[in-house]
Amino acid sequence: MAFTAILSNALYGHYIYGSPHEQALSKYAIYVHLDAQGPNTSANILYDVTISWDGTPIQNDTTQYNSNSVQNIGGRQVVSLQHGFSDCQIGWSPPLYRYGVDWLRSTINYIQGTQLNQEPYTPIFADIQGAAQSMESKSHVQFIPVCTNAESTSFRYSVSTDASFDVYFVPSERYLDRYMERDGTFDAYSGCHALNRQSHTGLCDNVGPNSGIIIALSENPKHVLTRVLVSLHEITSSPDV
Repeated sequence: MAFTAILSNALYGHYIYGSPHEQALSKYAIYVHLDAQGPNTSANILYDVTISWDGTPIQNDTTQYNSNSVQNIGGRQVVSLQHGFSDCQIGWSPPLYRYGVDWLRSTINYIQGTQLNQEPYTPIFADIQGAAQSMESKSHVQFIPVCTNAESTSFRYSVSTDASFDVYFVPSERYLDRYMERDGTFDAYSGCHALNRQSHTGLCDNVGPNSGIIIALSENPKHVLTRVLVSLHEITSSPDV
């Protein structure tokens, strides 16, 4: 009986317990491999994205997994592999054991002071300055879109990694090209950005449904894999941060 209960929870716990929040959860990952520009300069980046939003994901037969791509950015070949669904059509709920592990991890971060709350899927990260001497040398720039049904809303955005980064909240993915053309010298939504951080949480008001964040990572040759934790949380009441 105990084995059956554990197996059922592992396979179907997300149907039994549902989302740990009253909001819908969307969760996916993006793995990026950057070809080497010189000796020992190849890079691997994993974006772990969680979006908590007011909406009802619609799952139908036309929904497909994210596509993979090979791009050339700044003269460097970039292989991008996406796992999960980022089109806001598929909701995600953790099995109880997964929620327990994620809650324990966020609690440890809270005790260590790197996280200011104990929420595993809507974290508030401490504002920690990055170690990069200059953000001109970037390994990768990524756009992460929001999920929302509103024409205008507010989002709290949280980013944490072991590399230095810049983050901007922008009206649409088109601003990614504008960022590359201007080398990041712009602020799309006034006050909704942070420069040279290792972790950061900010709030951006009056954003549209096509908006999202641009994350620019500095070169980080010390690590084989750089993991970037990203949380976008739609705010419907006055937040603490």
